[in-house]
Amino acid sequence: MDIVLITAVIASLFLVIGAAEPLAARLRLPYSAILAGLGIIIA
Repeated sequence: MDIVLITAVIASLFLVIGAAEPLAARLRLPYSAILAGLGIIIA
């Protein structure tokens, strides 16, 4: 795989993880529940 593609995928995962905490606070759900849902969507 190309190094640019690998870097882009890792950066996008960091963005998703960074956006999960404010989303959890807004929805008043546990952070782990949001991460589990995102994991199901990604995989």
